[in-house]
Amino acid sequence: MGTKKDNNTANPLPELSEGVDGLYKQFLDFYIARKLQASWLLNDFKPHTKWISKRLRITQEDAMKALKFLESIGIISSKGNDFKLVQDRVSIKASNFGTSFEDFSQQHRLTTHQLLNDVNQNDRRFFYNGFFASDDETYFEFHKKVVEAKEQFIESSKLSKRNKVFGYSFTCATVSELNSLPTNE
Repeated sequence: MGTKKDNNTANPLPELSEGVDGLYKQFLDFYIARKLQASWLLNDFKPHTKWISKRLRITQEDAMKALKFLESIGIISSKGNDFKLVQDRVSIKASNFGTSFEDFSQQHRLTTHQLLNDVNQNDRRFFYNGFFASDDETYFEFHKKVVEAKEQFIESSKLSKRNKVFGYSFTCATVSELNSLPTNE
């Protein structure tokens, strides 16, 4: 069992669609599969359930389930026990699927919860939270910079040692209403 990772993946980012048995939802819900996909790009990655279970802090059974799932949606391929990465990134945009706000926010809460439960005291981590007064224009500029920073981190990581998998979750939302009171009140 064993294949080298495909570091020359030049395929465009596939977009999982709701029409294929809700694969995008299944992929989002399967936290371990998402970690496994990211770990495939580690420099010392080995597509063996024993290596995966130890490195990702999961059972060998869960490692096998994740391998089979990633294969079923075309992210990896296999010939027998010889696995190969086909897609190192997948584009999943909730707006492409007509997902309701409730579904989207529930998914984000689930992923954030799973990520926080996966962190232990020896892991690299940072947490920021807070509140600030601003306006839509400043918010949209901030959002643009967060997306750019995420993409820069991904691109820089391609040239890094790639010895760890990092998860992230980010939320920024309006938590107040515009002032609709007359100015004399």
